[in-house]
Formats: sequence, C-alpha cells, structure tokens
Amino acid sequence: MYDQCDIDGNEYLLLKCFVDIQKDPMAISIDKQKSLHNDQEYMHHTTLGWHICCQWNDGSTSWEKLSDLKESHPLQVVEFTVAMGLDHEPGFNWLLLHTLKKCDAIIALLKKHSAKNLHRMHKFGIECHKTVEDALELDKHNGNTMWADAIAKEMKNVRVAFDPLEAGVQLLHGYQFVQCHMIFDVKMEVYHWKAQIVAGGHMMDVLLTVTYARVVSRETIPIALTMAALNALKVMAADIMYSYLTAPNKEKLWMLLGPEFVKDKGCKALVE
Repeated sequence: MYDQCDIDGNEYLLLKCFVDIQKDPMAISIDKQKSLHNDQEYMHHTTLGWHICCQWNDGSTSWEKLSDLKESHPLQVVEFTVAMGLDHEPGFNWLLLHTLKKCDAIIALLKKHSAKNLHRMHKFGIECHKTVEDALELDKHNGNTMWADAIAKEMKNVRVAFDPLEAGVQLLHGYQFVQCHMIFDVKMEVYHWKAQIVAGGHMMDVLLTVTYARVVSRETIPIALTMAALNALKVMAADIMYSYLTAPNKEKLWMLLGPEFVKDKGCKALVE
C-alpha cells in the first residue's frame, strides 16, 4: 500500500534490485570515448544509450535510464555493473571511479564525525562520562547524586535479567561471553539524566530465526492506521518499557558484572 501511492495519488516505487541491463545503438563504443582537442586527450563522460531493468517492491519491473539511476542509486549501479562484467564499458568506466571516490570521501567524513562523538564529554552544557566510575566521581565533585540516581533507576529495572553465579561455579557448555557497559545521556526534557546498560551485540552469534527491529518500519504505520480506520478501531499507543525482560532469552549468554552491580561487581552472571 505504501509502495503504491501517497494521499495525493502520486506513485512511489521503492527499488528492490536490478534485473538486467541493455544498450541501444546510441551508446558510444570504447574507441570513440576518447578524443583529441588542442593536442590534449579528453574522455567523454556519458551514459547515453544505457538502460537498466529495475524490479520494484510491488513486484513490477521497468526499464530506466542509467542517467537517472546513477543519481538515485549510485552504489547499487556500480555494484551491479561490476557483477555483470561491464565496468570497462564507456558508460560505466568513468562512473565507477567517480562513485568510489565520492564514497571514500563520505566514509572519511563519517569516520571523522564518529571520532568527534567518541570524545564528546558534554551535552547541553552538562558533563557526561563514558564509565560508571567516572560518573560517580563526577557526582562527588558536583556534590549531587544525579548520575548515581540514574544508574540506580536503570539497574532497578534491568536487574531481573541477570543471574549472578556463585564463586567457583563452572559455566555450562555453549554459553557465549558478551561485554556489557553503561552509556550516559542527558535528555532535553527538564534536563533528565539517563543511564542505560547495553550489550555488545557484535560479540554474539545471532540466531537465524530471530527477527527484531528497534523501530517500526515506515510501511507499517500507514497500513496499521488504514486497517484501524476500515474496521472502526481505536488507535492506542503504549510504552512497554522493560516488560520484555521478563520473556525467556533463547541465546545462551554470560557476562562479567561491572561496578553498577555494586556488591556483585566482578562476578560471572547469566543473561536470562
């Protein structure tokens, strides 16, 4: 429904993949791509004569000009061209280098931006630290318990998900180690101090049957609202907060408890 049109009747098609590629007699050949002008060699940058067959999310297909697709889906075009073995053709050889250079520049800027975020220590003028020890030390320096209260609130809600093991107890076979740590933030609403414990998902072997999305997809919202309107249903919203922690965990994980667990610091614990 979302893929077909909007409220004004304008059609929007989301690309699924490229299916085929073709060129017509208008496309220039390799021997005609270069020309001499004032004793200098020039390379013609053109996509004239090239078309790519696109498959859209609604299942339909259509032939689109390369000149349009190189602007809307540059990376997909380059990857498809290389896969088809056409990266030497006049319509693509210059486009490949241009796109890769642009990607390298974008990636470099993103890395630079990420590096700045890693060293960010203040938000809204309030100092934020990266570790529990630094946050508690900051409370002592400021003469308050803002970060300590935020940590205690988080641990009160998530403590049920961790089962500390007694000293000397051996872990069962098949359990994976996962590193957990606290992240700190300041919300703009009346300057709310927030602490949240997170796990390093990159350290886990995710089950193939697990399907999870942190946010709702854009397609789901208009479909749900339309179904509710057609069936005269009331639309209600709710925040489950930490209710999901009471559900059983299919993944076998263990971790070393940090200082936020106070008396259990340094103990091994199962993530339930």
